[in-house]
Amino acid sequence: MSTDPAVRILRFKHKNKWGYINAKGEEVIPPKYNTAFDFKNGTAIVKQNNYYGLIDKQDNPLLSFEYEMIEPCINGVRKAKKDGKYVLLDNFGQIMI
Repeated sequence: MSTDPAVRILRFKHKNKWGYINAKGEEVIPPKYNTAFDFKNGTAIVKQNNYYGLIDKQDNPLLSFEYEMIEPCINGVRKAKKDGKYVLLDNFGQIMI
């Protein structure tokens, strides 16, 4: 799979699980997530086993699956909730505050 950030990766659902395909329809991330959002700036929010995490286009976890909620990135910042507490993260999951 290309590591070019401009390469479009699309969500697809199979047997109640979400994965990702490329523009040719080839599976690049198998359907294993309960919920999956579109990639934005090279990352996607996904849910597995009732917790949210953050992955890159190679399915590498950037943020472990331990968050109750993760919001999309706005102006380089996203809000996440863990153990009932909110934190601010950058686009790649690093805690800012």
